[in-house]
Amino acid sequence: MADSGDLRGSLAAFAEAVGRPLTTWQADTFKLDVHTTVVVAPRQSGKSRCLAVLALHRAFRRSEQHVLIVSASEEAARRLLADATAFAQWNAAKRLVERGARTTLFDAAALGLLDRVSAAFVAEDPPRRQVLISAFWGACHGGQRATAEYLLACGADLNWIGYDGLTPLDAARRSAATEVVEWLRGRGARSARACGLKG
Repeated sequence: MADSGDLRGSLAAFAEAVGRPLTTWQADTFKLDVHTTVVVAPRQSGKSRCLAVLALHRAFRRSEQHVLIVSASEEAARRLLADATAFAQWNAAKRLVERGARTTLFDAAALGLLDRVSAAFVAEDPPRRQVLISAFWGACHGGQRATAEYLLACGADLNWIGYDGLTPLDAARRSAATEVVEWLRGRGARSARACGLKG
């Protein structure tokens, strides 16, 4: 995966990294840094998806910039929310939730929505163990200590090697979540390198 500098500088690389690769015409059309762009294209040519990726990319490039994403479907909103939490675009993710995007357990944990997280565990059909472990990783990635504590108490794996080959400790470090890093260390958490699984 490209580093964050490459992702900030290239819409095409960013789109590829979030699993929404663009065609050549899409990448060329939407990389323009102009005030107004007119796109004349047939139906089902990917305009809506491109605009959603472009909006997320702009939010990723400039965290202080406000980007409003209006989604045509619940599924599209869910995908955008997943991308926003994966790339630590917390303002964009919070706005999507405020505007009705449904959260997965991972999204809720990464955003520190402890009420939603705890509600999942009192439901008739509680989350599977792998979903719990992934959500714990997400809480650490999001710097959400209270949510991470709750999920660990529910049985999360403290040293799971998850996304990008990172443990929860590695994810918290990458996010500069100092309080979570210190808490995890105090609980005996290890990095992927210390677990012997990363070079």
